[in-house]
Amino acid sequence: MINLKIKNENQILKVLKQKTEKVIEEAAEKLFQMGQSTIKDARDNAKFMNHTNNLRSSLGVAVSLNGKILKSDFELVGDGKKGDGSDGYAKAEKLINERVEEYKDKLLLILVAGEDYAMYVENRANKSVLTTFARQLIKKLK
Repeated sequence: MINLKIKNENQILKVLKQKTEKVIEEAAEKLFQMGQSTIKDARDNAKFMNHTNNLRSSLGVAVSLNGKILKSDFELVGDGKKGDGSDGYAKAEKLINERVEEYKDKLLLILVAGEDYAMYVENRANKSVLTTFARQLIKKLK
């Protein structure tokens, strides 16, 4: 049996808050690392054509807490011959910001394919854009 005499309740609450924040910070960092690895795999290994570079550049990841993005990763992918991917990049950022706003009282790991035709490419062309890679991440998280 442990007997504790609480002498300063405010100090105990302060320490508990600090410890809680540290655990959340560590969890957010681990989630970001896993999400970033997933997005990198998708960027590097997805087997679809890069006509404008927008689809690959629309792949992004972020971790947010209580409506604030803690970390994110977006990347312009492409050589600029038919497009530099800037439209896709902007759409990924916009979509992540929308999700953060929608779920502002949560710790979130957000993976996006920001181009609206990403699902078409996956379903119609039978090419993996993000879903296969996201499913692998979900298995790791279970």
